[in-house]
Amino acid sequence: MDDGRNTAPDGGMGERIAALSRLFEECADVFVAIGDRNRQEILMNIAGAGGEGIDVASLAERFSLSRPAVSHHLKVLKDARIVAARKSGTQVFYSFGMQFGVLEKIKALVLGIEEVIEEKSAGGC
Repeated sequence: MDDGRNTAPDGGMGERIAALSRLFEECADVFVAIGDRNRQEILMNIAGAGGEGIDVASLAERFSLSRPAVSHHLKVLKDARIVAARKSGTQVFYSFGMQFGVLEKIKALVLGIEEVIEEKSAGGC
């Protein structure tokens, strides 16, 4: 009868590390996108705008960046599935749009790393 415990010599640590490595790969574009200081500031401004979002012109006014530069940063964030765009007339408003389980994967990655660290610190494997 299987009681759910891993009987591998390393307690399944190798499999867990491999699974975490796969999650890192799946989340890599998100980490690259949020690693830039300008994009971090843009995200904080989007968060401050609430659910309605904020447009490129309003973001550009808050930074020493041109509209094309802000648009480039927004494209990186959008491609990483962090922000979503909503068109209203001629303007495009950006808001948080963590899609396709991105946030859940990041949470699983962080929790998994924490579990490995705690297990290692407690003297396991």
